Amino acid sequence: MPTAYFASLVEPFAAGLLHKCHALYELDLNAHQRSRLREAISIDLRKLCDILVPAARPPRISETANAIASSMGVDLRNATWHSQKKIDGYKTFTYEHMTPINWFVSRISKATSPEEVLDIIDQHMWITWVTKEEDAELRRLGYASVRPNPARAYKDAGITLLTAEPDPVLPSAKSDTPAAGGPLTHLRLVDMRPPLHAGDRWLPQAWAAGAKGIPPAPANRVPATGQREQAAEEMLAFWAPLFHLLTWGLGWIRPDIGLAEWRRRGSASDPLLDLVARWWTPEELNDFLAWAQASGALRNFAQDFLNTSPDLPITQRDVQQVLILDSEVLDRQMLDAWTTRWDAYDPYRLVEHLTQAWRDSTKSTTLNPVPVQIANDTLLVAAHEYAQWASLPRHYQYGGAAHIDVYIANVGPLGTFTQSQATGLWHRTREEIHLMGYPRL
Repeated sequence: MPTAYFASLVEPFAAGLLHKCHALYELDLNAHQRSRLREAISIDLRKLCDILVPAARPPRISETANAIASSMGVDLRNATWHSQKKIDGYKTFTYEHMTPINWFVSRISKATSPEEVLDIIDQHMWITWVTKEEDAELRRLGYASVRPNPARAYKDAGITLLTAEPDPVLPSAKSDTPAAGGPLTHLRLVDMRPPLHAGDRWLPQAWAAGAKGIPPAPANRVPATGQREQAAEEMLAFWAPLFHLLTWGLGWIRPDIGLAEWRRRGSASDPLLDLVARWWTPEELNDFLAWAQASGALRNFAQDFLNTSPDLPITQRDVQQVLILDSEVLDRQMLDAWTTRWDAYDPYRLVEHLTQAWRDSTKSTTLNPVPVQIANDTLLVAAHEYAQWASLPRHYQYGGAAHIDVYIANVGPLGTFTQSQATGLWHRTREEIHLMGYPRL
């Protein structure tokens, strides 16, 4: 099973490799086209290795190569092909793929999903350091590019490898990690979540809106008709993005208060709010606000959240504010169509769905992520559940003005988040829009 860090590095390559390898065998290509496509696949695989080794996967090292390197004062565990020139000028060691690139091309062409490609890479992609003499023996035995059994090939060539080291969960921390109050720091949250539930199916498009412009509403994204019980899943899918974007995107623990305030002001623009205006009609938003006012479910949600977050600057006064609506919205509660769909505390388990995004994390180990420096201005935080990202406001405190670039494996980029100094909550909008959800502050 790959680590979340390893998987996050393979994920951008997996789909491309799958499509290219299938195209190599399935498209009607001439010799020139086939050669160029094979080159492109080879480059992808080699560059993926460069990214994985040694940060996400330590190289294998032959006993002979290790002995020679030790006598030179060199640790091959941290060496790469790019750094080898300074080590030996490419004269003593060979940096090679234990499983040849050609094997990956053939094997990936039989894969059916990016997840299967990830498994292939995880199980078979190993870089080894051997001596020039050991590499020459492999070639003499006919193992230069054809190795049905790589381990047997190494044994036939008399090559003994040191015991493999486990893949690191995170790259090694460096001493120059910014301290509290330091410069803006970008972090990347890597999350491996199981496949999306049917009620989450529009979340990837919704979260992508901030980074890619405002997509049109999905063609099939319409509220269901019929009996409440039969429509529950479709209604959850229809409304879940609104809850997630307003609550976890804009940091509105009372999304109804923020939405009403935004509509009252009528001019504030934000990618997520622009999407709200595009995906939900004014009448649909009126229905939502009328339900929030009648049920009190979101007040209870906010109180539950606050009870588990005693360290936040916001108080009960800020989250228990009464939702004041104009007559046009309140009149929706008198319509038979509204009563049929909305006259219940949580008719489609919307609040329960929203609550699971942060409450589920309390059932397992608390997130408490540790930032680890992997580049000059990039930090990585590893988590294993979508719920853990939502729990970040309660469990993660990073001093200074930190920015977090959040990526969820099966959802995509959530955007760049920052922590409000006024509320202590994380959001991906301007501070003045975040504070619309807290008009009493």
